Amino acid sequence: MGLALLSGVAALNTANNLLYRSGGHAVGGGCFRRGLSGRVAAAGLELIAPQNAFAMRPVTLRVNLHNPRL
Repeated sequence: MGLALLSGVAALNTANNLLYRSGGHAVGGGCFRRGLSGRVAAAGLELIAPQNAFAMRPVTLRVNLHNPRL
């Protein structure tokens, strides 16, 4: 994150659009990979929520885990 911030400041100082694009691709690619790996890791989870939930009231959630491996 610090490297992305540093390259953003450098791009502002030099008015170089290539740094903006390369930084955006690096950060966007990292977010995409992280989201994809999270979806794969949570593929066997099923979240069951109640029909009604009210503000400032505790809610019980049930999580089912399906593991197809033996």
